[in-house]
Amino acid sequence: MTPHRRSDLDADVSRNLAAEGRQALTSHGHSCWVGDVPRAAEEAAVRPPIPVRSALAGVPGLRVEALADELVEAHGHDPRGSYARQFWLPLVGPSTLLTAGLLVGGLEHAPGGFWVDLARLGHALGLPGAAGANAKIVRTLDRLVRFGLADLHAGGPVPLLRVRRAWPPLTARQRSRLPSFLAASHPAA
Repeated sequence: MTPHRRSDLDADVSRNLAAEGRQALTSHGHSCWVGDVPRAAEEAAVRPPIPVRSALAGVPGLRVEALADELVEAHGHDPRGSYARQFWLPLVGPSTLLTAGLLVGGLEHAPGGFWVDLARLGHALGLPGAAGANAKIVRTLDRLVRFGLADLHAGGPVPLLRVRRAWPPLTARQRSRLPSFLAASHPAA
């Protein structure tokens, strides 16, 4: 048995999706999520938030949509931008910042939302490992939710992760947790 190369898997995914009339979105040349997965709009509106780790234990993937917040989108910062790298990074960590950047990039390609395979997303970010409540990618998504940068809703056939396309400025409490040299360079609130 010969091992499959990642490009072979990506080609297989793309062919299967094309047969279904869907498109694979890519990161660094590798597909890790799928666009245009249908779902009822009212289904998401009634899903209560639940703990991330238990919701994603054993789940192969989830649906990603934008978390609409007009105020933050008007005055916030792109999670791929310099403000996020300079001030949010020490608080949320590098894997969370990179994950948010990939998910926001995916929302630019598929504004209505998309499905993401958690194992492939983890591998694309250098967070390999088996799926489960303690998987590195699940812990990373948990941090996004704990910091209010995403919301997770389950209860339907596929968990729904709503991700902020813009991140708010740090609160006074968050600024106090920054290293002193960063806190001193933070713009006045």
